[in-house]
Amino acid sequence: MAMFKEFPKARDMLAEAIAQKKVIGVFGDYDCDGITSVAQIARMLKRRGVEPVLRLPHRKDEGYGLKPAHIAELAKQGVELLITVDTGVSCPDAIDDARARGMQTIIIDHHRIPAIPAKPDALLHPVMDMQGASAHPSASGLCFAFVAAYEAFEGNDVWEGYEEDLLLGSLGTIADLVPLLGANRSLVHAGLAVIPHIKDPLAQFLERANVGKGATARDLAFRVAPRINAAGRMSDPTIALRGLLGDVSALEELDALNISRQEFVHELLDESLSSIDVTQPLIASMNEKYTPGVVGLIAGKLTEAHGRPSMIASIEGETCTASLRSIPQYDITAGLSTIGDLFVSFGGHAQAAGCTFTKANYQKIVDGLNADIRSKLDPEDLVPELQIDAEITAKDVTAALCDALTKLEPFGQNNPEPRFGIK
Repeated sequence: MAMFKEFPKARDMLAEAIAQKKVIGVFGDYDCDGITSVAQIARMLKRRGVEPVLRLPHRKDEGYGLKPAHIAELAKQGVELLITVDTGVSCPDAIDDARARGMQTIIIDHHRIPAIPAKPDALLHPVMDMQGASAHPSASGLCFAFVAAYEAFEGNDVWEGYEEDLLLGSLGTIADLVPLLGANRSLVHAGLAVIPHIKDPLAQFLERANVGKGATARDLAFRVAPRINAAGRMSDPTIALRGLLGDVSALEELDALNISRQEFVHELLDESLSSIDVTQPLIASMNEKYTPGVVGLIAGKLTEAHGRPSMIASIEGETCTASLRSIPQYDITAGLSTIGDLFVSFGGHAQAAGCTFTKANYQKIVDGLNADIRSKLDPEDLVPELQIDAEITAKDVTAALCDALTKLEPFGQNNPEPRFGIK
C-alpha cells in the first residue's frame, strides 16, 4: 500500500511469521485508541488461525509505553514477532532490547517522533508515510489502514469482519480527538454507516451502550468510548479488550466499571468544588483520593465549568501525577516549561498536559503557573465563554434546517456541531 513506505517489509515479516507458526505478540495502550488498535490486529491474526499474545500496560502500575520489562515478559512467553500499536516510536531502549533477544518488531504509531526514536524492523508512522495529509490520524485509523492493506495483499478488498474493523477504527479516531477532516472524516463516516450491520460481539457492546441505527459520532464519543476507557481508568484495560473480542463476562464487568467511574468522578468533583479556590488563575487541587485514571476527567470538567486552566494531582507516597487542562488563550505546556526544573517529567499539548513531581514541589508549581498565567492573560480571559456560530430567530428552526445540519455529520474535533443563539 502506497501510504506505508515500509508496509512491504512489515507485510513480509508478518506473512513469514504466520506461515512458520511463530509466536506473535501485540502490545498497545490502555486508552480507547490503543485498545481498539490491538483489537483490530488481534482479529486479523485470529482470522488466520493465530492466537496472539496480547499485552496492555496498567495505567497506574506501569504507565504509558513499551518498556524493557515488557520485552522480558514477552520473551518468556516465546514471542518472536512483536507488533506495537499506539506506542513504540518513543521507546528505543525496549526496541533495542527486543532486537538483542532476537525478536522482530513492527511499530504502528502516531505519536510525535522524538529526537532519538526507536529503530524497529519496520515503522509505520504518519510523519513518514502521510506527508501532506489533511489530518493526523489516530493509531486505530492507522491499524485499519494496515489491516486493509494486508487483506488486499491476500486478495480481499472486503473481508469477514470488515464492518467490525471499520467501526473499531472509527471509534478510536473519535475517542483520540484527532481532527475529523480528510481521511479521518471519511473513516468515521463509513464506520457510522455500518453500525446497523455490526455482528456480535461488537453488536452486544453497542447494545449495552444504547447505540444503534442512526448513531452519531457524539454517541460513540459519549456512550461507547467512556466504557472502553473505564477499564483502564478504574481497573485493568485488558477487560475492555476481552469484551471487544467476545468475552461476555468482560462486558458485564465493563458495565459495572463504567457506573463506578461515573459515580467516582462525580463524588470527587463535588469534593473538589468545595475545597478549591476558583478565584485564582489556576484551579489546582492535590488529593490522595484522586487516581491517575480520573485526574484528567476532573481537570477537564473544572476548566469547562470555570473557564480557566486547571491542574489536578494524585498522590502516591511522595510522588504526584497530575493532569492539566487549559483554555484556548493559554498554552499550558509552555507554562510548564517556564518551571520545568520542578518536575520529574512533563509534556503535552497547548490545551492538555501531564506531569510528575515530588509532593514538596506542589505549591511552587501552583505559584509558578499562577504567575505565568497572570503575566500572559487579562482577567477577562478567565471567564467561561460560549461560542456561537450564528444568531437566529425561532422561526429559523425548521425541519429543513435540521435536515441540512445532519449533512455536516460527523461532528467532532475541528468540525464541531454548529451552535446557534436565539435572543
